[in-house]
Amino acid sequence: MARQCPHLTDFDPLAPAEIEDPYPSWDSARAQAGVVYVPKLDRYLALSYEAVREVLRNTEQLSSRDIPDVGEVPAELRDRLPNGYPLQPQALINCDGERHTTIRKLTQQAFTIPRVNAMESTIRELADRLLDAVLPAGQLDLVSDYAAPLSTIVLARILGVPDAEALRFREFSDTIIGLTTLVMSTQRRRDLTLAAADFNDYATALVRQRREDPQDDVITALLQARDPDSDATLTELAVISIVSQLIVAGHETTATLITNTVWLLLEQRARWAALLGDRSLLAPALEESLRRMAPIKHLQRTALTDVEIDGVMVPQGARVLVGYGAANTDPKAFAAPREFTPGRADDQVHLAFGRGKHFCLGAPLARLEARVALECLLDRVPGLELSSADPPERRAALSVFTLARLPLRF
Repeated sequence: MARQCPHLTDFDPLAPAEIEDPYPSWDSARAQAGVVYVPKLDRYLALSYEAVREVLRNTEQLSSRDIPDVGEVPAELRDRLPNGYPLQPQALINCDGERHTTIRKLTQQAFTIPRVNAMESTIRELADRLLDAVLPAGQLDLVSDYAAPLSTIVLARILGVPDAEALRFREFSDTIIGLTTLVMSTQRRRDLTLAAADFNDYATALVRQRREDPQDDVITALLQARDPDSDATLTELAVISIVSQLIVAGHETTATLITNTVWLLLEQRARWAALLGDRSLLAPALEESLRRMAPIKHLQRTALTDVEIDGVMVPQGARVLVGYGAANTDPKAFAAPREFTPGRADDQVHLAFGRGKHFCLGAPLARLEARVALECLLDRVPGLELSSADPPERRAALSVFTLARLPLRF
């Protein structure tokens, strides 16, 4: 029999203390049930490892179609966003069933393992170039000087646009993440919507340009992808939506993985020293970083029917936040879950990249970028340490768990 769902009436996921460290609240809520209701957001929150795993595999009753949910476009701006906000038109992350299967199959033709692996030398060259710029100063902000520009320039190369466009990618990503925060003033939503319209114009023009002038890049590959069985192709709107998703998610999560991993390694500097002495520890450290500080805190599903999730009944029509970070620190799945333990012996696999049909298509590229970024830091700045005078700063966001600033010295 399903149990009553606890209501966390005083819980505010956007409160400064929760942005800084959500784990104590997640632990407290999870002790009550694997799924709780958060009135502040009018959302159910799946917290336990079992609840999140059930949500990820139950694509029949829990739909991805309206992800990310950023509300209605203000009436006066609908002519510039006729299909809704960027990322809302159904493509890959926010569609279900056969449509998702077809789009994913076609998108995989553009993200082959050989294409991803061929980027390693480019990633290394870019990482070294960014470090060359900061070495004379003896200090850097890992986010703005290294992780963010590295991930955005790599993405620019993949999309076949000039490196200078990378700054715009960061701005576009900030816009969409701001919109997914849900709670904001009317003026703030209008400002973000104007920026989102600029983003949509940019992505649309980019795709149409590639249709007229094909290049050796991912956009062209998406436009040319064809299902050998059904002869299906991606519509222009689908390609625009996929490119928009790449610009936002393709760099944000990778930059966050790099930043969170360095933070975890330098928080107890013996961890950094261990990697300096044994590079075979790097891959396990990255996987443990993904578990301990999953870059994505929440994505959303919608209940198509009444559905039981880890013993809690969720009503039809309810919005469910999938708590990746909470699931990855569930003590029922991982021993001492808030400890950073590379190579841990737990049988469970972390859920940072999702699971099943919606497993992150960009996971191989994210792992490659993070590994090369860490290798370059270990090679070039082995004396790296946290700044004693300038503390890190968390970014206020509902969907991602990342640092806005991480000052370091060497």
